[in-house]
Amino acid sequence: MMRFFKGATLSLASASLIASPAFAGESEHNISIAFTYNAEAKAEANYKELRREVRRACRSADFMVSPVFARDARKECRGQLMDKAVAATKQPKLIAMHAQLDARRVAQVASR
Repeated sequence: MMRFFKGATLSLASASLIASPAFAGESEHNISIAFTYNAEAKAEANYKELRREVRRACRSADFMVSPVFARDARKECRGQLMDKAVAATKQPKLIAMHAQLDARRVAQVASR
């Protein structure tokens, strides 16, 4: 459940985590996070707090996968859940910040 500062509530309870090899044979995981958007704080502070909640949720998720794939499963969880959570906030600054950070990560991976 995601809680927002001005009383609006959104449910963000699932991340479809079956697309990568780390989830071969896995069913869909339902992962919930709680996040309060603070309209008085800067977008960077809200983004940092949201990322912290996503990491916590994915770290505690019980993925029934081989220990070899556990790290990949958590990484995939964080990526997908963060994408969904940022979109669910409907906050233009957070969405733009997330898109910019994603573009940077893609460019770094491509340059390796």
